[in-house]
Amino acid sequence: KHLFEMTAGFSYHCSSENILEGIKATDGKAPTRKMMEYLAKDPLLFEPGERWEYSLCHDVLAAFVEVISGEKFGDYVKKNIFDVAKMTRSTFCLGDGDPDPVIEQYRFANEKSINITKKIVDYKWGTEFESGGAGCISTVDDYIAFLEALRTGKLLKNETVKLMQTNRLTDDQKVSYWNSTTHGYGLGVRCPDANKNYNDFGWGGAACAFLAIDIENEISLYLGAHMITAPVSALREMLYRFVYAELIDHTKFDELKDELKARFNYDLK
Repeated sequence: KHLFEMTAGFSYHCSSENILEGIKATDGKAPTRKMMEYLAKDPLLFEPGERWEYSLCHDVLAAFVEVISGEKFGDYVKKNIFDVAKMTRSTFCLGDGDPDPVIEQYRFANEKSINITKKIVDYKWGTEFESGGAGCISTVDDYIAFLEALRTGKLLKNETVKLMQTNRLTDDQKVSYWNSTTHGYGLGVRCPDANKNYNDFGWGGAACAFLAIDIENEISLYLGAHMITAPVSALREMLYRFVYAELIDHTKFDELKDELKARFNYDLK
């Protein structure tokens, strides 16, 4: 429960002394389940349930999948998600003989973009580490296929998706939650809050990617990006609202234009 809700007390410190010890002890392989022994040495930030903290919770869930299924996390995901959704160019581990298809990643700093190579920054601890929270290599087409499979019930039962997009945070937990003014938090995703100001559920990536699914209005939205600390990151949550206004409710445009001007000093023609 706490792992799904990001309330388990973990941090996102990917280079702690204990994690670095695990990488060294496994000769840089860092198998997913083995690395949990080293993560478990790090003290929790708080008692589980006290607050929300974006963290390595979902990486621990990946290890749980290995324990419960008896399979490597990447094999389980391929069989139950990638193959079902026909995601043919998605993986957690590129083989030694594979071509290098990963595009360069960038970091925005000092008013310019800096190429930080093709390395999956921070989140890829070793050659055998299949992260539940990061590190999957994919494409825009595959990710759209994933969202559509979620939206249409191809991957999960409708009642499971409903549970996933139901807010689970208490008022105390929402104090530390980033999206508390617009969304609740369900099982691993932002989701409609009690007032249902927004219909979408989804998440945004560290390198500015963004996804939104609106089952009621049959919308799947994905923004592909590859830049850490991108200056347009704050604009992402408005993207779904503009798409909603275009497809569902044109009366929202004036309100959105005013907000864009007030928050970002940008005039939309």
